[in-house]
Amino acid sequence: MSLQLCHLEKYTFQVIYNYSANRINARWGEYTTGIDYDLSLSCDVINENDHVLIIDDFLADGEAITGAIRLIRKAHATVGGIGILIQKSFQPGYQKLKEQGFDIFSLVKIKKMDENNIEFE
Repeated sequence: MSLQLCHLEKYTFQVIYNYSANRINARWGEYTTGIDYDLSLSCDVINENDHVLIIDDFLADGEAITGAIRLIRKAHATVGGIGILIQKSFQPGYQKLKEQGFDIFSLVKIKKMDENNIEFE
């Protein structure tokens, strides 16, 4: 089995220097900060034969993962599943992605939180 890691990183500015002319981009708005970000992916590292596992640190509104899904689809690859470190279950991201038919696996699920307490599922 040959596996490859492809790192997507958000940025708030347009990248002038492209590592490859064969790049695709997606824009998304972050729920927590209200800032619009861009994601960029080189089609040199992903193609229509790839099944991609998306891993993200937090799942709140689901916009970052939706941006990654857009990039993967633009590259004609398949989203194989979604892994989350910390899921904020009280926000709509999980349900929005589940309704689209994605398999989502979370290590930690937060049921509710405020400035003094965190309640886990």
